[in-house]
Amino acid sequence: DLKNFFEQSVTRHEENIDAYRSSDDPKRWDKILKELQALQHISSSISGTPGSSSRVKPKNYISEIQEVKSLAAEDFYRQGSELLQADNTESNVQAYQAFKQADKFVKGYKDVEKLMKQAYDRSLIHVVINPIEENNAVFPSFSTWGSDFRYRPEEYQQALVRDLGARSTDE
Repeated sequence: DLKNFFEQSVTRHEENIDAYRSSDDPKRWDKILKELQALQHISSSISGTPGSSSRVKPKNYISEIQEVKSLAAEDFYRQGSELLQADNTESNVQAYQAFKQADKFVKGYKDVEKLMKQAYDRSLIHVVINPIEENNAVFPSFSTWGSDFRYRPEEYQQALVRDLGARSTDE
């Protein structure tokens, strides 16, 4: 029976939503949104099926979806702001992720883009590689490496900069 199936389905999704709302799961907003979108899909499907709306009266969940997105954006924005206050590398990385989530739920939420940039800039670790001055070190010759395998500090320094994913100031 359509009415019975519809009521069971709605009840199951609403119970899941209630459970997620009281949870401290970091993914709870995504899960709540997924449940609401499933309810909206059910509602739209029934509304679009001729003759079914006389048996059941589906609810429109669009306003609840928008409300959850706003609540999620505010929650992540608050988390990011708190983490940004700690002002250390790890908390700045976490703040960036929180602001990114806020922006995912509501694009351009408050000043989230500015705060994302601030958190990103604060999370960068700057590494300075001073020139290597030692020119006297020589590695022994190995037949597989050829006879001219010498330690070349400038090549080592360039390789180190390249491997760290940066650019040399010489370039």
